[in-house]
Amino acid sequence: MFRPTIRHENAHFDGITSASWTSQGKILTSSRDETCNIWSENLQNENGMDHDMAVVSAKSNSLGTMAITSAMDGMIRYWDIETAFNTTSAKAGQTE
Repeated sequence: MFRPTIRHENAHFDGITSASWTSQGKILTSSRDETCNIWSENLQNENGMDHDMAVVSAKSNSLGTMAITSAMDGMIRYWDIETAFNTTSAKAGQTE
């Protein structure tokens, strides 16, 4: 059984589906708990972004200012990383 080495109050409560660094030194994670989180380098949760179903991927742009996420409900969302504001959404299709 795996145990987390560091537990945070604002951490994901279900499995993590992706994790990546942004060019700004932040960490972007997505999870089956229907959220995508932005973390500082010292693993402090800075912002959360919500979907209606499990988030399967999250990537940042080359400047590290925007993120794109996709979820099991077929939604793709474009986010401002600093504010966690969803600027654009598109229904790309239902995933089964």
